[in-house]
Amino acid sequence: MHPRILRGSFPEGAIRFNFPEASTNSAAGTIRSRDLNSDPFLGTLPKDGVSQNVDVYQPCTLNVLHVHPRASEIYYLINGTLEVGVQEEAPSGRFLNVNLQPGSNAVIPQGLPHYVYNNACEPANLLQFWDSSDPGNVIIYGNFVRNFPSNVIAAHTGLDPMSIAALSRSVPQPNGGIIRSEACLAACSGQSPTGSPAGRH
Repeated sequence: MHPRILRGSFPEGAIRFNFPEASTNSAAGTIRSRDLNSDPFLGTLPKDGVSQNVDVYQPCTLNVLHVHPRASEIYYLINGTLEVGVQEEAPSGRFLNVNLQPGSNAVIPQGLPHYVYNNACEPANLLQFWDSSDPGNVIIYGNFVRNFPSNVIAAHTGLDPMSIAALSRSVPQPNGGIIRSEACLAACSGQSPTGSPAGRH
């Protein structure tokens, strides 16, 4: 069906959207999403549509290494500071690392592994945009060490089975893709992870 005709089946107020309750709500932060699941109207847009997140990253929050298989992404930082890392594909294989300040943005090409890290001691507020109403999200590192066969992990890492099992247990399970760094939190509180005084670097 043509997008214009499909849009006609929605009420005229469908172009307006009030973000729902946070799909991710934890000590690490909140993520509120406008995508095909929360707003079917996005499925009426030409091509692949669009989607958006409104995020609050609490201090020391990491949006873990992941890819969006169906969309490129733009970040816009409202306040706070964020570190963004992106791994380019071959042949360059470059690792790109930038720091965002309020009012700046970053572009993540479709399918490239990337992370977002608030390694500061203040919250950061972020807008995310995708050129698809269903960008997808594949978490890389945690899924690798927890789900892949141990012989494959050993071939990648050179670790023995006991070390692989310990690694699998030690990797945090992200809530909606976000976790907090205990070392960063300790530094923000003026303590090292072992409880001794530490400075914030």
